[in-house]
Amino acid sequence: MEEKIDVKIKDSVVEILIPAKKIEGKKSKLIPLDIDKDTLMELESIGNTLKEVCIRKKGAGLSACQIGIFKSMFVWKAKDKWELVINPQTFIKKKSVLAHEGCLSYPDKVYFIQRCKQVWVKYYIVQNHKLKMKARQLNGYNAIVFQHEYDHSIGKTLKTEGRLDEERSDLKKKAEKEKKRIEKLKAKKVDVKPKVENTKVHKIQNR
Repeated sequence: MEEKIDVKIKDSVVEILIPAKKIEGKKSKLIPLDIDKDTLMELESIGNTLKEVCIRKKGAGLSACQIGIFKSMFVWKAKDKWELVINPQTFIKKKSVLAHEGCLSYPDKVYFIQRCKQVWVKYYIVQNHKLKMKARQLNGYNAIVFQHEYDHSIGKTLKTEGRLDEERSDLKKKAEKEKKRIEKLKAKKVDVKPKVENTKVHKIQNR
């Protein structure tokens, strides 16, 4: 019998994200389809935790393995609606492109990685206390996000599959550092101005 999973939101989101090296090369287990109502509720609870962490960290998606739960599942925001994806699979892929991506497991890093702008996928969702299968074609941004999260479930990450963009990573690191400095000073009610002015940093979506 599998051990019960108990995950709760901590005061610091950073504490709940496990070190990236622990998810590199480690595959997540598929979730049995003949599970009971209590287990389904448990999966939904994990999904809510993933969603909360993702929102607070301003991500586009988050896989269970990133918080130390090696089950094949993730949350993502598709069509302005959050969705819990269980046992994701990808099939036919078309229109390969070189994407620029960030990842919550690699803060302050930006990578180049090969993705497909069109992909056919299959997965399960929890609906009316049951698992319901969904099969669909994804295009553009949604296709790329899904591939990113699916990769986590099979042990692949941006670091293992992509190439580091050192220039953008450096800019992102400096921008995040400056943001934290300003937030601390504002908390002390101190008027501050950014140290770095006229520096354009491209917005990179974390996943």
